[in-house]
Amino acid sequence: LSIDVGLGSLVKRMDYREYGGACLLGVNGNIIIVHGRSQAKAIKNAIASAKRTVEADICQKIKEEKYE
Repeated sequence: LSIDVGLGSLVKRMDYREYGGACLLGVNGNIIIVHGRSQAKAIKNAIASAKRTVEADICQKIKEEKYE
């Protein structure tokens, strides 16, 4: 039973639909790249991920680290 729980957690973490896409973080903006065949759940999660990067002000933090 404990193995099943552990595998379920791993499978969820590896499921591309849970993350939606890959973040490319930069000084002048952030981009989320999704697979062209992504379905609604993956797109929704990619948008949520993009929202979190904006709310966390990632671009500004990168600029501050780069130029300090």
